[in-house]
Amino acid sequence: MIETAPGGHFFAAQKTMSRYQTEFYQPFAADWSNFDAWSEKGSADATTRATAIWQRILHEEKGPEIDDARKGALDDYIRKATAADGAEPVS
Repeated sequence: MIETAPGGHFFAAQKTMSRYQTEFYQPFAADWSNFDAWSEKGSADATTRATAIWQRILHEEKGPEIDDARKGALDDYIRKATAADGAEPVS
């Protein structure tokens, strides 16, 4: 049995709907508001929204716990690599 007729769409098809919740990537920086609502909220483009997201994560989220020995080894590696004409770390 053909669930979607020629010229139809697959979004409402059983196969699509059964996978929608687990296999669909919904962009987190997208604003799906209509133009008027988007304009009223300040007309923030995707770059502005994405910047606000990474800045919030940087300031609010706590990174993984790293034990002192591993952190020391990483710091030593960065120091040696930088001394050997490596690029200066930016973070």
